[in-house]
Order: sequence, then structure tokens, then C-alpha cells
Amino acid sequence: MSQVTNESLAKFGKLLQEGIPLIAEAFKHEEDEQKELFEWQERRFTRKRKLLLESLGMILRHKDEIISTPRYANIDVHFIFDDSAKVRTSCEFNFCGAPVSINLRLATLLKIWDNDQFKIECDCGADAIIYKFKSTSPSDDCVATALCPCCKKEIHDIKSVPPSDYVHIVNNFFIDDMTAVARNFLAKWRLAKKVFQEKIKNGQNGRKLQTADKLYGDSDLCSLETMIQELQLKEFEEASIRT
Repeated sequence: MSQVTNESLAKFGKLLQEGIPLIAEAFKHEEDEQKELFEWQERRFTRKRKLLLESLGMILRHKDEIISTPRYANIDVHFIFDDSAKVRTSCEFNFCGAPVSINLRLATLLKIWDNDQFKIECDCGADAIIYKFKSTSPSDDCVATALCPCCKKEIHDIKSVPPSDYVHIVNNFFIDDMTAVARNFLAKWRLAKKVFQEKIKNGQNGRKLQTADKLYGDSDLCSLETMIQELQLKEFEEASIRT
């Protein structure tokens, strides 16, 4: 055993004898801050889920507009299903040290809710939307909860399909979202490369730019809160014109 190893073991033994904690203080601080951040995010997601469901009727009225408007369509709603649903609505990757998150989009959620499996007739005659589901075991029927966008009534203890039916629908739609992100990035990279090559061809690369200098993302992000405010204002203005 080398002298360095012996010295390291000696220092380790001394630390144990003196009762000095082996976990560095900085590491402990990081753990505490990560816990605080997680708790804050959970509170934020709970608030957003409540806001989305409270605005369900208006969101469904503007479904086509939301799906066709990128800044609305791409709003992150991965928080809509709680952990008991056991569905995949968020995925994180690490590319060359750059964290990349792909989350369930509002447009995709609206397509999920448009599936007959996620609808149940309410007493008022409208279609209530299933937004919560769980099961005690894979073999049991799913216990679901729906919300009517018209009368705001909640329908509990819905037992109609196995939990896997809901899970497969959500997961398959989310996989489509992941595929769309990958294709979108590749398309933008090809466009950036084409623009860069055109500048080289035309002798316009005096600053020695690279392909990545011409890589741009989508339009500005829009929050759920901003969209709801804009749609509310739109409906108010339309109602004012009618009156």
C-alpha cells in the first residue's frame, strides 16, 4: 500500500475519532436547497393545475385557436396529472452538459382530452373531462375523476376502463411530443447550416461565424397565466361588441 493511501486512511480515521461529519457542509447545503426548490415547484404546479381546471371551459372553447397558435400550443402542462396516475409527461436529457427538458404541451393535452376514453357524460348533458385517475393494482379498474367544463360539477369514482388504457393514451401522445422536439431541432439545424453555407458562398463570413451562430429557437414562450388572461380579454371584447 502506498504512502499516500496510508496517509489518507490515517486522516480518515482521525476524522472519525474527532466526530467530524464526513459529508461536506457545501454538499449538505445543496441537498437542503434542492429540497426547498422541489417543495416550491410542487406548490407552483399545484397552483397551475388548479388554474387550468378552473379555466377548463374557456380553454376548450378556444381549443382550435390554442392548437394552431404555437405560443399557446407549446405551453408546459406536464403537471396536470398527479403522481398517482403514473404517466409520462416529462423527460430530461443531458447533452454535452446541457440539460434539456421535454414536457407535455397544452396542445397535446387537448388532443388527449378529445379522446373518447377521457370523456364521460355529465348530468347537464355536456362531456365531462377525466383529469385524474389511479388504481390500487394493475388488475383493478381505474378510479377516475372528471370535471364538467359547463356546470363545473366534479364526477368521482368513475370505474370504466383499466388504468393501462389511460396510461397508454397519455404516454403515446407524449412520445409524439418528444419526436416533434427532435425533428424541430434537426430542421432548425439544417436551416442554420444552409444559411451559414450561403454566407460562405457569398463571401459574407468576415466575422468567422459558425453554423451554430445561425441556430434559432421558436417564438417567445407564453405562460399559462398569460394565455388565460389574453383569452379572457378576447372574450370580454367580443361580448362588448355583441352588446
